[in-house]
Amino acid sequence: MTRTAWDVHVTDAAQDDFDDALIWTRATFGPDQEERYRQLLAAGLRAQSEAPTAAPIRRRTVAGQKLFFLRPRLGRRHALHLLVFRLLPETRTVVVLRILHEKMDLPRHLRPPT
Repeated sequence: MTRTAWDVHVTDAAQDDFDDALIWTRATFGPDQEERYRQLLAAGLRAQSEAPTAAPIRRRTVAGQKLFFLRPRLGRRHALHLLVFRLLPETRTVVVLRILHEKMDLPRHLRPPT
């Protein structure tokens, strides 16, 4: 049997980003919008396990790392956050490094720790 699904590993930094986005959404727009945004971001994470390069993604080298960027979509809605991830094809693993708002200074937030 051929293994088709990829494992998705969410780093601690990406989990913190996810939580922060939801806290801000709840405080700004209320619990209903928070739940809709949670579903939207979760759909993006699920899509990564099925076919990490099938959705419209951007490839870019940032801080010496070859990274992929995906804006999650659910139906006609799309997120204002980008899933920033790296692929490890040898183990069929998607490593979600960060979940960053599209207006953030990406290179600053993607620098390796010093």
